[in-house]
Amino acid sequence: MTILSINLRRAIICIATFAIAFIATTGCGSSGSTSSSAFTTSSSETATATTLTSSANTATVGASLTLTATVSPAAAGTVTFYDGSTSLGTGTLGSGTATLATSLGTTGTHTLTATYEGTSTYASSTSSAVTVTVTAATTGASACGYQDSTNSAYNTAIDVYISGTNTLAAATVAASGTDESAVCAANAGTTLTLTNPTITSSSNTAYQNDSSFYGLDAAVLAYGAGKAASTGAVLNITGGTVTTTGTFASGVYAAAATVNISGTTINASGNGGHGLYCAEGAVMNITSVTATTSGQTGSVVATDTGGCTITLNGGTYATTGTKSAGLYSTGTFTASNATFTAANSPIAVIDGSNTIAVTSSSLTSADGDGRGVFLFSSAGKNATATNDSFTQTNGSLSYSCPASACSGLSASAGQNVPATMFAVTNTESTITLTNVTMTNNVSTLLEAEAMTNGTTGANGGLVTFTASGTAMTGDVIVDSISTATLMLASSSTLTGAISLAV
Repeated sequence: MTILSINLRRAIICIATFAIAFIATTGCGSSGSTSSSAFTTSSSETATATTLTSSANTATVGASLTLTATVSPAAAGTVTFYDGSTSLGTGTLGSGTATLATSLGTTGTHTLTATYEGTSTYASSTSSAVTVTVTAATTGASACGYQDSTNSAYNTAIDVYISGTNTLAAATVAASGTDESAVCAANAGTTLTLTNPTITSSSNTAYQNDSSFYGLDAAVLAYGAGKAASTGAVLNITGGTVTTTGTFASGVYAAAATVNISGTTINASGNGGHGLYCAEGAVMNITSVTATTSGQTGSVVATDTGGCTITLNGGTYATTGTKSAGLYSTGTFTASNATFTAANSPIAVIDGSNTIAVTSSSLTSADGDGRGVFLFSSAGKNATATNDSFTQTNGSLSYSCPASACSGLSASAGQNVPATMFAVTNTESTITLTNVTMTNNVSTLLEAEAMTNGTTGANGGLVTFTASGTAMTGDVIVDSISTATLMLASSSTLTGAISLAV
């Protein structure tokens, strides 16, 4: 009887322990255990099961989806819908069903689940996963960007984003129609983030000026209808490639909008195709981009009418076409830790009262128009009406003019004769060099003179040239309506002659 009593007591204890185990995950005895993952409820809660359905198992970026969660038995409370670990939103149960209208902002496969939160009566539960495959919305072009009714220049795009926050990952988008972009983001409040895109364009423009001023035909366009970046979209690009072959088809363009781009490779090979281009008060932040252009009048990084603020850090930027500068400024251009090469053009051009400031960078050019750095005004103003500045601190500056090109230079064609490192005409310029390693392979350092721009007799070059810690070679030429003030400091040297016309 004693043994039986002990066994019975053990049995009772074990039963009690298992009752606790059901709630608190404690085993009974030394030979067994119970995992909490096997239980989802306590003795006071009713177990539930949640199922999830989607209105579609494929969708395009930003397209509407309806998610429906059903909890059995029909419980009260809320359901949270998830894309992976990210909450998409919640729905309130009615007759055991909750719904959520949503959209998915990135391409790829999305794993969706629904979790019933539970109540004091009903236990929580999570559905099995439902997958939805999202692709880019590339079904056809629609209007986006500049719409010029005067000459019927209507920009369209394959992928258009005109509101909200949008993300496009690893998308492949191609444009081929006239005046057509591959991707366009427009309007204040619109944000588009592209990650590792593959974007191509063979589109040609019908209207050259609209391409230059507003980004018509650009492969990737961020657009605003005003005169400041705040009126347009914000476009973020990380990695990937952008390739254009059409006439005046720039790689990435911002018109009264903001572009932040990093680690992208850009190539524009058509005439007039720029790598990175902005205007109308836009803002462009460029980090470690590799960009090349090979057509005529296709500067690799440039601004146009209305100006733009460019901040560039790192990367390699090269042009091989004629009249295609490495840096072209009609705004505020700051560059650091970068390499710029122009095989047949000036390395830097400033038009009007604008600036270029370069730090710790390499600038190399070989220009058939006879100048390495060109400062001028094209707006029909006289020299005293514009003030520009070129500043380089540290780094290197190199210029050569191949004999095959420079032997036929013509002043009447707007070229510098003789070829010169710096050319200043029809503007008032400030040139400042600090600790620059200069290689000047032509006979002239600076020409300040009247050329073909501006009003005859008032279109000379007025320049203040300051060098610190910089060794320079070449003559200085100043014509009768121009002036040049040279200041050398901190062991700077100039080897050459000064020629003043009278």
